[in-house]
Amino acid sequence: REARERQLDLSHLVTSPRILQKAIEWMYCDTFLQTPSVDEAIEILTFGTAILCPRLGIYTTNAILVPRVNVENVFSMLAIARQDDNERLEDRCVEVMAAHIEELAGTDDFRGVIATEVGAITQRGDINVVDVPISAEIRSAIVKEA
Repeated sequence: REARERQLDLSHLVTSPRILQKAIEWMYCDTFLQTPSVDEAIEILTFGTAILCPRLGIYTTNAILVPRVNVENVFSMLAIARQDDNERLEDRCVEVMAAHIEELAGTDDFRGVIATEVGAITQRGDINVVDVPISAEIRSAIVKEA
């Protein structure tokens, strides 16, 4: 259909014209002329994945998302990192959790992350695991800070 009509239909991939504009802007300029918001960056990351453009996702992660991970959004960013298998973003989330462990440890979100990890270990039947992976990563990040 697209070949017959001589146009590419991206409407099912892009949530707004602004996201498409930002992606094209990056493709031509290798940067964003105006920094996208975190929400826009997440949509750009998703779009980059959908069109098989990993460099767009890497740039968006490193330039926009990683520097903006904070206590308020760390759990939503962690979910995005895990959904997209984005190791750099996940590492930054672990660093933020480690830096603010006293503040975050008692939250339902933190308990949920730990419970999810424990559930994954249990589901795999990995009885030789001596630590929950994210707990070990947080502990390592705390040691690095010290």
